[in-house]
Amino acid sequence: MSRRPDDGIVCLDRTTTGRICPRQEETTRMSTATTTTGTPARPAAAAGAGLLRKVLRIDSWSTAAFGVFLLAGSKALSAPLGLPATWSVPLGVAMLGGAAALALIAGYPHIPTGPATAVIAGNALSFVAMLLLAFSGLLPLTGLGIAFLAVGAVVVAVYAVMEFVGLRRYLEVGEG
Repeated sequence: MSRRPDDGIVCLDRTTTGRICPRQEETTRMSTATTTTGTPARPAAAAGAGLLRKVLRIDSWSTAAFGVFLLAGSKALSAPLGLPATWSVPLGVAMLGGAAALALIAGYPHIPTGPATAVIAGNALSFVAMLLLAFSGLLPLTGLGIAFLAVGAVVVAVYAVMEFVGLRRYLEVGEG
């Protein structure tokens, strides 16, 4: 139960009785639909943005973790992977910047489609770049280093596909 400070009307909690205060009823009816059980239905826009926002957040956290891993282990990773520290440090810094951008985009109340599309394109380009670095011979990678970059490329491709699907759903509900 909650008491409205302005008029002293006592309103019952929706979850227990399905009732709303008279002054809140009009606002609630405009903002959410109600299911047959009396619980508020999730607005379509929130459902459309849910997958995209979740994947952007997961991508952000994993990108940040990988960036820290490259920075902290730049010298230790050089021998087993064949990845020179002169490559892992700038890549780690760039990944931390990218992770911050992903978190910012995911945090918007309405995800902007331009930046979300740029994230998908960036992940697709990262996929191609990682495969090229892994198999071109440009870097003196060991077998473990090649596998490391190839697995990373697959992970980035999965993010790109999931973000694409999430963006498409988001646009289908007309929010983006």
